[in-house]
Amino acid sequence: MKVFSRKQFQKIKNVTIEVSSCDNVTLNILQKRLTNNSSYLKHDLDLKSLINFIEKYIGQESMIPNKITGRKLSSGRVTNLKTTLFKVKEYYNTHPSTKRVIIDIEFYYKFYNWMESNNYSVNYIGKQVSNLKLFLIAAFERKLLLNEDFKSKRFKITSEESDEIYLTISELKKIIDIDLSKKNKSYDAVRDAFIIGAFTGLRVSDYKQLKLENLITINGYKMITVATKKTGNTVIIPIHKYVNEILKKRNGNLPPKIHENTINKLIKEIGEMANLKEEVTKVITKGGEKLKLKFPKYKRIMSHTARRSFCTNAYLAGLDSIDIMAISGHKTESSFLKYIKVTKQQVALRIAKHPFFNQ
Repeated sequence: MKVFSRKQFQKIKNVTIEVSSCDNVTLNILQKRLTNNSSYLKHDLDLKSLINFIEKYIGQESMIPNKITGRKLSSGRVTNLKTTLFKVKEYYNTHPSTKRVIIDIEFYYKFYNWMESNNYSVNYIGKQVSNLKLFLIAAFERKLLLNEDFKSKRFKITSEESDEIYLTISELKKIIDIDLSKKNKSYDAVRDAFIIGAFTGLRVSDYKQLKLENLITINGYKMITVATKKTGNTVIIPIHKYVNEILKKRNGNLPPKIHENTINKLIKEIGEMANLKEEVTKVITKGGEKLKLKFPKYKRIMSHTARRSFCTNAYLAGLDSIDIMAISGHKTESSFLKYIKVTKQQVALRIAKHPFFNQ
């Protein structure tokens, strides 16, 4: 049974009184009058209405600062949300019969199965469902959505452990030592930007925004300080000797800004030039089937590999997890330990070097 608020009931009462004063009133007429006169008696969102809402929501959220954080959505987050909007639109356009489909648990199953049939990975689907839930929560808060199926455990955000790579210090040194003098300047800029990321732990969006004023000295130690775009938190990072070498090479200047797509493309070529051809395996679930794929390591290198390499190498070098997390931004140690790529043997060797085992 549907429960109406006091205001809704009063509106219905007023319309009922108005209609009851007329002769020969039918149920259909009453229903029509209620629909026309009760603008806030909301029906569950259908797919087309959801698409319209998402477009408005992204536009508003990208322009208006969040009330809690005081910051607008980052350009990366906006792109991420627009990807989900595109997928919902694509589903809508390939399923003409969905024009009046209500957004409920049944829609979730159909949308999920459609993405799975298109051979998307479990983690990719999980990201789209996560964003979809965000949109539905926003619609629910605005009283544009009545059903609460999106709160159900069955409306699941799927995920599987990331199988991404990291580069060891020796592998990073190989990249540093490559002679790129016969390549255009973009290669050297990409190499330097990647190495800065690999020894600061900064995201691409953060090391791209670095300027000379971000370089400071504290008690004789050179540091980088920057307010990260994703969280807004300010981090202070000691400058590693390899980063310092880049600054010296560039007469104290930072590499020019390079688009992330360019970094992802050229860093693979640079990795191949550095002979990073060790075979690595990637296990991924696509289309409901678990696949085991093998690649030469350089083909798996991307901009984010730098950040993952920093966290993993810093951990293996014996830095406290809490100290690394202060730079990486991970909220819990458990999430941090899932992020870094270490084997049980590497962990055991790290522990074995601790003073506790060497008293």
